[in-house]
Formats: sequence, C-alpha cells, structure tokens
Amino acid sequence: MNVFGLRFGSSNDLPIGLDIGVAGISAVALTVDSEGAHVAGAAHVPTDTNEPDALVGAINDAIGQLGVAERRCIVGFAEPDAFAVPVSFAPGMRRTAIVRAAQIEARRFDEDFPARDRVISLAPATEGRYVLGVAKRSAIAARTALLRRAGLTVHAADNEHCAWRRAQPEVDAVLDFSLDRARLIMFGDPIGENATLFYGDHQDEAEFIDAVRAKLNVARLEDIADVRSIAIAGETAGRDELIDNLAAACGVTTQNAAIGDMPAGVPPPIWLLAYGLALWSFAEPLEEAS
Repeated sequence: MNVFGLRFGSSNDLPIGLDIGVAGISAVALTVDSEGAHVAGAAHVPTDTNEPDALVGAINDAIGQLGVAERRCIVGFAEPDAFAVPVSFAPGMRRTAIVRAAQIEARRFDEDFPARDRVISLAPATEGRYVLGVAKRSAIAARTALLRRAGLTVHAADNEHCAWRRAQPEVDAVLDFSLDRARLIMFGDPIGENATLFYGDHQDEAEFIDAVRAKLNVARLEDIADVRSIAIAGETAGRDELIDNLAAACGVTTQNAAIGDMPAGVPPPIWLLAYGLALWSFAEPLEEAS
C-alpha cells in the first residue's frame, strides 16, 4: 500500500500533525519544497492528566511553539477507538458495490463499534485489496470538541498505524515505548498488526524481548508481517543495550527511529508520531465508505 505519495503545494496549505498522547502533546508543522516535505517546527508539552482544561492549555502551548498561523490539524486514533484490517473484493466491482461490501465487512465490529457509532473508510492497496478502517464516531466527536475549545479545527482523523508507517517507511516495524509499556507496530502487506507489551516494573528485559520475539514469529507464521527491521521510538532506559539485545535475540536489524539524515545513535524525537500524522497530507485519498 502506498501511504506516502508526495504532491507539492504551499506550506500554508499543510495541516499540523497533533499527537495527544498519554504523557504529552506533540505537534509538528511541515513545509514543502522540490525535494519533499520537511519539519518546519516541532513541539512537545508533557502532561500527566486527562482533565480537559489542562489538555487545552497544553495543546495551545504546543501549537504556540510552532510559530505558525495554521489552525487545522490531523489527529490520530488507535485501538480500542480505531482498527484497520485487510479486505478483498472481486476485481472489477463497481464503486457502489465495493462501498456496500465494506459496510457489510464492518459488521464484524458490531460488538465494539455499533452501526450508530461507526465511521468506516477504505484505503486502496493492490487490485481488489483494500484496508478497511473502522473508528468510533463518539471518540472522533470528543476529540473534535476538545480541539475546538483550543481554537483548532480537525482536518482529518488518521489511524496511528498508518501515521507510524509514513513516519518510518524504511523499516518493517516500530517499537514505541511509553511509560511502562511499548507498542509493537508491525507493517505488513497491506496493513500489518499492533501489539501492546508491558515493560519496566511489570516485566524484566529478557521477558520483554521474549514477548517481542513471540509476536514477530506469530506475525510471520500467520502471514501478517515479515519483520526484518525494527525502529525504536519513545523514551526508555538502557536504549543502546536494548537495541543490541533485541537484534541478537530476534534476528532483526534494530536501530533508533530517525527522520532524514539524523546521525546514528541519536535518540528519536519524542514528536515522531505527530510527524507521521502531519504527513497525512501526502497519503493516497481514502474511499468514502460510511
């Protein structure tokens, strides 16, 4: 699936990537020239609460640090508020038939995403194959209301899995650390899979690496993703040793997540997911399916 097809335009036309995470607010503004997209400004404001007024203040602080006039943003959603799964339809089907088939496929999510609270979309992959995105309408509405209080407009809601793929297109997976857990985001054809793994006080390093290796093996056996390279994102202690131990135990290439020509060994920017969200402007358009 081509999730990063560049098109060019004025930097004033690019919405901000905004990551509202459990530990902070990250924002990224992009600019575009003949060589592609570049970071024009980035900010991260730590938070330790979900209280709306505090979040609005942190969002305003992060946006203010960018120094841009743009007030449209791209926000991300992940499990349990959004899922993405591969679907296949017969080649040559008309668009109306494909949309109807996608709506039928989405019924598998009825228990957690009832029809009244479900937004669905399709991203084209190879011929006859798509990625079906399913999100909670209520989650999008709540996020939109929060950002409206901050004086922002939600330009698009993106699946975080796709944003990570745009942010790190050269690797097969991202291992993103946050507090006492990490998300293993595995990129497959056409989509892949995510897994949450506990770390720190919940699990020592050897057990954690065993859990990562088990997830990679299952993904390979079930033809979900064939991970040969992993980028490490987020903040974690003993990063360099962990990178070496993961590579040795899992038989994969492991490195710090990086953007462009960042020097090797430099910790990845904490705003990396927001960067991937900002790149939404260059993704292939989705088929409307709701």
